[in-house]
Amino acid sequence: MRTLLQIPLLLAAASGLVAQTQTLCHTPSSTGFDDPLCYYSNLEVTNPHGISLRSIRMDMQWNPGWTLCHMYLRHGGAATFDDITDSSAWWQAGVAFDGGSSQLLFDFSDMYLAPGTYGIALHRDEGWGLKVDGAQTVSDGNLSMTGIGSTDDPFATAPTAATWVGCINYTIGNWRGTVAASASGPGGQLLVNLSSSPPDIHGSTGGFGTFSHTYQPGTDVTLNAPEGSGPLVFHHWEIDGDNQELGEDDVTFEVSQPHSAIAHFQFPHTLSFSATLDGVAIAPDVACSPIDLQGHSSKTAPSSFRFRRDRVVELTADQEYDDRYVFKQWLVDGVPRSSQRGTLRMRMMGDHSVVAEYMDAPCYELDVGTPLGMLDDDVASGLSLGFPFPLDDGTTTDTIDVCSNGYVWLVSSSSNTADPTPSLVEFQNEGARVAPFWADLEFDGGVDSDTYFHAFADRAVITWHEARLAGTSELFTVQCQLFQNGTVWWTWSASTPAAGTVLVGVTEGGGVTGGLAANFWSPGGASSNGYSAWQEFQGNFNLQTLAVALSPYAGAGWRYHRLDCAYAAATSYGSGCGRVAAFYQTGMSVPQDELELSLSASGGYDVLACSGSCFDSALGTLVPMGDDALHTVGLPFSFPFPGNATGSTAISVSSNGFVWLDADQTDGTDFDVNVPEFANEGPRLAPLWVDLNPSDPIADGVYVRVESDRVVVTWHMIPEYNSTELRTAQCQLFADGGVLISRPAGTQTGRAQLLGFSPGFLLTDPTSVDLIADLPLQTGDPATAATLSLSTGGATPVVGSTMPLLVDGIPATATAGFLTVGLGQQNLGLALFGAPGCFLLNTIETTSAFSITGLSATVPYTIPGSPEFYGFSLFVQGVVLAPGENAFGVVTSNGLELQLGEF
Repeated sequence: MRTLLQIPLLLAAASGLVAQTQTLCHTPSSTGFDDPLCYYSNLEVTNPHGISLRSIRMDMQWNPGWTLCHMYLRHGGAATFDDITDSSAWWQAGVAFDGGSSQLLFDFSDMYLAPGTYGIALHRDEGWGLKVDGAQTVSDGNLSMTGIGSTDDPFATAPTAATWVGCINYTIGNWRGTVAASASGPGGQLLVNLSSSPPDIHGSTGGFGTFSHTYQPGTDVTLNAPEGSGPLVFHHWEIDGDNQELGEDDVTFEVSQPHSAIAHFQFPHTLSFSATLDGVAIAPDVACSPIDLQGHSSKTAPSSFRFRRDRVVELTADQEYDDRYVFKQWLVDGVPRSSQRGTLRMRMMGDHSVVAEYMDAPCYELDVGTPLGMLDDDVASGLSLGFPFPLDDGTTTDTIDVCSNGYVWLVSSSSNTADPTPSLVEFQNEGARVAPFWADLEFDGGVDSDTYFHAFADRAVITWHEARLAGTSELFTVQCQLFQNGTVWWTWSASTPAAGTVLVGVTEGGGVTGGLAANFWSPGGASSNGYSAWQEFQGNFNLQTLAVALSPYAGAGWRYHRLDCAYAAATSYGSGCGRVAAFYQTGMSVPQDELELSLSASGGYDVLACSGSCFDSALGTLVPMGDDALHTVGLPFSFPFPGNATGSTAISVSSNGFVWLDADQTDGTDFDVNVPEFANEGPRLAPLWVDLNPSDPIADGVYVRVESDRVVVTWHMIPEYNSTELRTAQCQLFADGGVLISRPAGTQTGRAQLLGFSPGFLLTDPTSVDLIADLPLQTGDPATAATLSLSTGGATPVVGSTMPLLVDGIPATATAGFLTVGLGQQNLGLALFGAPGCFLLNTIETTSAFSITGLSATVPYTIPGSPEFYGFSLFVQGVVLAPGENAFGVVTSNGLELQLGEF
């Protein structure tokens, strides 16, 4: 980059010199004919300001015809007898042809000649000789001209005789500029190669250490210094005592007077940086602007940048590390420094050390703070954050208003609206707002049902706790965290309803244009065309159990992604005494493709792998079905299944890969696999329960074929929702209760799938099986399932909390109870010990006793408090000593898998 230094042109009149044209002639003293090839003269400029040489005219005393000549000007000094042999020391002024006029004119175009001596040579190329006899020296006070002779062998031998005759036309009165350049470092003058452009009047373009160049008035001259010299680096130019822009090694200015230029060099300064997460070293990326002396604009911590002294540097840390940990603050030489969205500005006056501090926060903050006691459609105003929260317009806010309807006004008193009806137009045109769940919310579900606020030192937490949608009864919780670097986190509980109209988003408001129509369920997304990101839901809210982080992106938008959070969940599995008929396997890959189910003597199923191909290629009739739809099929026979020996005469086929075995089921929108629903809702056969979309243009569809002895249902070449991978599954229901299941098109899906059978209404989760390792599999009659049960009463195993475990169905003969906890599952039958149909369902690492005071008991269970347990599973079962219930006197409950999590 070049900097133009504007220096006013100093006119000759300003110094008392008037620009004027002069002529100095060499007068002949005699006439005659002479025929040498080259004539020489010396020209001495005596005017202290120099002259502008315009032209030299040669007046020939006698010319018999025509003559062609070159004229040369010597920059290196006088044309002496001893030093005129090197033609490279001469500058060719031009070629002149007299055309028989006896006059030659050589144009020098105002060539500037500084005070000093110059040599002139006139070389005859062709034609007749010239008369050059005349006076030896002439002078007019500005310059003098001395003839020194001629030679027949130009540039080879010394001149011998006559002088040439001519007139010099020149201008005086204009200043000529000189530029004296040097380099300086901490120890004094440096020997550094400096360069200049364009070449000066002598053709010079630079020098080593120091130089002085002369230029025509008004010439724009650029000086350039190298980036470094040994351990030193270029710092700045100083022109005529004025310091130029820091670090710009090119400087351009207009020459109109003598100038002094100094290139200053200094030792560079090092900016060392590192990063910590709650005191532990981490390695995020840190960007710098401008680029450092080694050309780096970004490095991974720990590392360093090198800059010139006085350079103003801007460091920017990633606002998040590992898509989870939030930037907190900078430490500069051990002193905390405030930062706007992770950016630090500082001047390099020495070596510095900085630390980018990151913090870990829980996905769901258990310490929700103070209840705000808000009424329906209410706003709590003037809540102090305790830190400046950056807004999209470059300002900050430290006070917010919280609305009971699931959103936050980021600038207090910007609006007192408690609007219960979400609207995207209002969202983008009203004030700056964060809305984790804008809907019509009410808080009358219990003593803890309220909106809460907690301001920490570096973040603020707003929690809509045990809220419910107006007109519904299910309670749920939504939380929003605002971090001091501008990051926003949202968390939704598992019970957050899908029903209702909801808007989720963040906006600067005020009529923002552009923005991001987001899909917060997806892994992530970003947009840089507007400070607004939102998603609208119409009875299809799907963010349950998720936590999402948003941060400003590219200086003009928002970026979002899922947080890697451990969701706490308690899942019932198995049956302690008695075996239910249900079985299932779930996950993105369920490997068994073909199964044969037959009714067993115990009232359950015998499950085997098909001995041959179980797929019937005669598909039958295509059923017109949309996404998340049901189709009822009447059966020509009564189909028996475990739990319903009489049988069903009609079934409901769901587009999502399963069959309701009782046709009165109406839930066709059940597209997300949910094991408790599978166990506790109506009887269901699921060849491939996953979110299929037969309305997709690339889908073939759902087929049904009804025969006298069987019904064939085929989901044929149907993609998952928002996918192009085609899936196929088939089930055949026979009049004798037998079932064939086939899935020929592969087993890998893009989201969780489920293969299995449930008689429904179990109130407990059957044991998950491995449909390769566990075959053949035998299930039992649900009527024989034990009454002893273990549940959490809706509580979740959050790390560091104490949750209640509820033991119900305790026999009246019970004398003692135990809670067994294992690190893994097992399925150990107790028949050999005298308790047929009873099973131990965990590996029993620890046991704890609880008191028996009735037919139920509540056992408090404390979850370990270390974050290292996030995502860890414990397996819990209740065991009761009950003499007389069986020969062993022991009754066992179902098992609970406690998946330990953050919320």
